[in-house]
Amino acid sequence: MKIITYHENRVLDAQTGILDRASRRAHLLKRTLFWDIGTLLITAGSAVILRIYAAVLINIPIVRCFLPVHESAFEQSKLLFFPSALLTVIRWLVNGDLQKGILTTFAESFLRSFGIFLILWYTVRGILGFSGFWLDTSILLLTDCFLAYDLSRRAGQQKRSNLTGIFFLPLWETAVIWCTYHPPEIGLFQA
Repeated sequence: MKIITYHENRVLDAQTGILDRASRRAHLLKRTLFWDIGTLLITAGSAVILRIYAAVLINIPIVRCFLPVHESAFEQSKLLFFPSALLTVIRWLVNGDLQKGILTTFAESFLRSFGIFLILWYTVRGILGFSGFWLDTSILLLTDCFLAYDLSRRAGQQKRSNLTGIFFLPLWETAVIWCTYHPPEIGLFQA
């Protein structure tokens, strides 16, 4: 019986692992492609449905946390964050062994897409001078496409743990729910 030390194991992995790593990466990208397309379609579909039926659903107190209660940019970003965060947590539970750090990658991608959402939101409203249902929905859909693209682009590059993502998701959800009922007196939270 031969005891393989950690260093010898790494040498064996290096010798036999080039093709294995390539095949694992191809399998990972193939498997995550369905998650990325599903996240894009479900988030976009739920954003449109929730925007259409917001007037009816807003009367249910628990649902109010997940719907925009007025036209501020922060409130509208709920339609982007909650469905995609839920799908990312499900993705982590199903593919946790394949994608280390997916929650942290989602946190990074969401913050990037939230920044793009704010830029688009204020630029389009400032240039046009008005807003409309389909204009706001198209901004959400563009941002959702960027979020799905950014997640798929970084799918195989996760080198960090999920600790940052596990810290970020409840913190952002708490901030969103708190600001729904107690919005600060700054422009980002006002209609």
